[in-house]
Amino acid sequence: MGRIVGPTRFRAASLTFVSAIIQRGFRREFFDKYINQGVNGSFCGKEPGELRLIDLIDDVDFNDPAQTTTFVETIEKHLEIDHRSSKKFAMMPSDQLRKHTNVAALYDFLWSFTYLIPEYSLKLDGEDLNLLSPGERGALLLVFYLPVDRSDMPIIVDQPEENLDNQTVYFLLRLSLFFGPPCADRCRRSQPPSGLRHSVGT
Repeated sequence: MGRIVGPTRFRAASLTFVSAIIQRGFRREFFDKYINQGVNGSFCGKEPGELRLIDLIDDVDFNDPAQTTTFVETIEKHLEIDHRSSKKFAMMPSDQLRKHTNVAALYDFLWSFTYLIPEYSLKLDGEDLNLLSPGERGALLLVFYLPVDRSDMPIIVDQPEENLDNQTVYFLLRLSLFFGPPCADRCRRSQPPSGLRHSVGT
């Protein structure tokens, strides 16, 4: 995490790099490849079955290993018991499968966790990058890019005044308050940034 102290909304702002585990594609693969929603079971019926699964997914924080394990165990219980009624009749998972698959393949899918993927994001004051204004995104990416780039190619900022005031652009390019003198000195010596202004009158 870094601290930015400067004009506009960057004053005392917090820049964070966030990593998280999210699930992607579980519902689609669960129903398209494995579960037949046309037979009796907890996930019977296209709409009610999908709503039941969505409710189960929404209750899980996949960054927590214990919750993730409990999620898979809950799916198994829903396949072994029909949760559509209070009587909760016992079911056979094999009777709820699509053709051309089997219980082993289903359980391999559930426990392989291939539907869990890492997601990385930059946040400014806890706000996702894609929610920032174009000017804020550009300035944030520039600040993040400069210290990790090892090229001596000059950096040209096209029309910096379009989305941010000049004072903010100048401040961010200095970098000294954010990354310290070493980074700022390196940029001045080997990778000086330049700005291009557009004027319709010339």
